[in-house]
Amino acid sequence: MKDRPAPMTIMRKINDLFDNSSSVPVKVLLLLLAAGCLAGRDPTLLAAPRFWAEEMTVYFAAALEGDGALDVLTQTHLGYYSFIANFAGWLAAQLPLERAPYGTLAVAGVIQLAPFAIIVFGRSPLFASTARKLLAGAVLLVFGAAGELFLNAVNSQVHLAVSVALIYLELVREPERGLRAVLTGIAALAAVSSPQACFTTPAFWLRWWYRRKTADLWIALVLTAGCLLQAAVVLSGNGGGGTSRFRLTEDIGEWLQGMIEAVMRYPVFGSFSDNHGWMVLMIVIAGSLTFAAFQIRVLRQGPRRDWLLLAWGVSLLSILASLGMRGGDRYMMFGSVLLGLLLMAAVLDPEEPPVWRRIAGGLLAAGLLLQAVDWQPRLAGFHDPVWSTWSDEVREWRSGETDRVRAHPQWPGVNWSITLPPAE
Repeated sequence: MKDRPAPMTIMRKINDLFDNSSSVPVKVLLLLLAAGCLAGRDPTLLAAPRFWAEEMTVYFAAALEGDGALDVLTQTHLGYYSFIANFAGWLAAQLPLERAPYGTLAVAGVIQLAPFAIIVFGRSPLFASTARKLLAGAVLLVFGAAGELFLNAVNSQVHLAVSVALIYLELVREPERGLRAVLTGIAALAAVSSPQACFTTPAFWLRWWYRRKTADLWIALVLTAGCLLQAAVVLSGNGGGGTSRFRLTEDIGEWLQGMIEAVMRYPVFGSFSDNHGWMVLMIVIAGSLTFAAFQIRVLRQGPRRDWLLLAWGVSLLSILASLGMRGGDRYMMFGSVLLGLLLMAAVLDPEEPPVWRRIAGGLLAAGLLLQAVDWQPRLAGFHDPVWSTWSDEVREWRSGETDRVRAHPQWPGVNWSITLPPAE
């Protein structure tokens, strides 16, 4: 009598939906799935795109007033340099006014898809199968997915920083020359667009020091160049901001609490506990303490200690570098995604002690479930059907009713608007 095969795990069942997880059509399908999920979060943007805050008041306005592409693309704003935000503003200015927000939306969409593309087309053992790519994509989709980060070029720097984190995971093995060139190019774009991405520089230098791998060296060099550029902008004060942002405006106790939550509660539970009553709050506190114990275990015994330190370090530096050191949800996505993938790696590692694999699995499942439930509601404060659409704003301007056009958000007491010359 033949032995009965072991029951198939859920992960293997997902894998069996595809004959060849490494085929290009399957990878394209997975990337299209990610794009569909992003578009489905707010499908109204496809028909009625909007400018988001500084997308219009800073970058689009600068492009309208700039002296050619070179001038626009080399300007510094908000205390740092962002090539991708400059480019998005410039692209929007090349389009007819009614369609201008499609320029920033397209750039933001491509950048937000970049981390998914690294997962789908990369060679990291963590993303070796279709099932693993799907699971990692789910983590990337919902962990730390603050509404303010959704499809706008101003906050594309956060998604570029996440891309650099995934490059760090991808370079566990030395890639072939072509893939190395692509990953170095993404890192270079991040270096000149995202101060947060520059905070990852020490991790690449340390790993190069221990391994002496060419790929690590190239990424470290381009990120170092980005660090020097961003430091020069901050110290010079060009584009506003400068060193004035490094002034603590919060109570020190609240600030420390925010720092702890950034690595203990937020990565797994996000903002789910904020509006769901005391019972959920108690569960979240218990889960956060368990997550803290898991991280302490990784810190003391490994493996993947470097992932943990990278998540902690970038989270800390991001909050310190935020305006007034206030932090906020948008500064926590990097750590959330990386710590979520750390849980995933522990679940899939057969050398992990069974008890810690179960703990990691429970935390990962809880994070995916709760943040998926909260995924759509988190857009509520950043999208409102009563806000005036861009087409309405342009129509009123063309009719002479007003000389100003407004971007989103249109919160009470907030005025994201610019003055346009009279319509001809």
